[in-house]
Formats: sequence, C-alpha cells, structure tokens
Amino acid sequence: MYQFLFVLLSISLISAQQFFDSPCPDRPVQQDFDLTKYISHKWYEVYRYNAMFQKGCECSRATYTLNTDNTVKVHNCCKKPEGNECAIGKAIVSFPEHLPLEGKLNVAFNDQPITKSNYWVLSTDYEKYSVVYTCGNIPGNKSIQFAWILSATPQLDESVSAHVNELIDKYFDRSALIVVNQSESFCEPRD
Repeated sequence: MYQFLFVLLSISLISAQQFFDSPCPDRPVQQDFDLTKYISHKWYEVYRYNAMFQKGCECSRATYTLNTDNTVKVHNCCKKPEGNECAIGKAIVSFPEHLPLEGKLNVAFNDQPITKSNYWVLSTDYEKYSVVYTCGNIPGNKSIQFAWILSATPQLDESVSAHVNELIDKYFDRSALIVVNQSESFCEPRD
C-alpha cells in the first residue's frame, strides 16, 4: 500500500514540473538592468510553466522591497483551493560587478542561501511586462525549465501584447504555458 502511495505521489510531483529533452539553452537577458525600477511595483503572473511549488496557484503576484542591506525582499502570493498562500524570500543581483548590469538575480525562499542565479529577466520594460526564465540541467542530457510572463497589472496591457507574444514564440513552448487566472471576480479580495 505504501509503495503504491509513494508511486502516486512521485507521479504527481513529476507531472507538476516542465521537463525538456535537451540541456538548458542559452538565453539572452536584459542588459543595463535597473533593479530599482524593476521592484517599484507589484508584478502579476499572466502565464507560467508548470511548477511543483505553484501547483494549484491562481491570482499569483509578487511584490519586491529593497532591504537596508541591499537585498530584495520577495513576497509571492497566490490563491489556492484551500486559501491564499504566500512565500517570503530574498534576492540579490547575481553578478553586481558585471557591467552593464544583467537581469540575473539569485532568489531563495525559506532562509535558504541565495547562491544560485535562478531568476533571469529576459526582457522587461519595467512598466508593463517582464519575461522571466530559469533552467537547470538534469541527468540524461535533459533540463527542467521555469518561465513566468509577468504584467504590472492583472491583465497584460494590449500595447505590449504583440511584443510579449513574439518573446514567448522565440523562447518558450507556448503549448506548455499555463494561463494564470487573474480575473477580478475570482481573485478578489487581493492582499
């Protein structure tokens, strides 16, 4: 009985990830990255790749605050069937000495060390959209990839929609992206 439950749990966890049959591809990131502009408002998740740690999440949003030690407080929240769930983390610029500054951040949650460059801003206008990516190689010449298409409002602004769709087609498997419910009637009240 326990073996059966373990197999079911394993299948559930594996299916909640986005695996690819190739190693991590090279992706260009935002150059001349301006962290202050980037964290100046809340970001709403519009699309994402499936991720175990976001299973069942809708109404996902992230708020960033600059800490006195120049780290960034990351406050991610979403609505799950059992109620709202939030995670608090920290971020730092991955390579602060690299100029021009790249849109690469190290982000960690649950007081884990923030040592891995795992939040790559591929493109942002700082005001309306952000395209974020991370990838990790796994045995067998495969990879696990994460993608987030973010908007400064719950719905992506039409003025950037065509550009964001070009980026999606260029860098991601559109069929693997999940549309995140951000409808006001479903997501209210937001914290």
